[in-house]
Amino acid sequence: MADIMNQILDKIIFPFLIEDPELAKSELGIYSVCLKISMVMMMFTQTFRYAYEPFIFVQHKGKMTYVV
Repeated sequence: MADIMNQILDKIIFPFLIEDPELAKSELGIYSVCLKISMVMMMFTQTFRYAYEPFIFVQHKGKMTYVV
């Protein structure tokens, strides 16, 4: 429940922060698009972290030398 409120509450409150209703709708649209773009960027970043980095670490695991 808290997660859903965290994702939705900002869009409910946003129009009350700007006095002009038309400007508020316009700004809310821009905010929503930026939020969607940032989500896609975050998915690519997470994909890189969970797929590519372990692959590279496994490839270089045998090549590392440790100095004691």
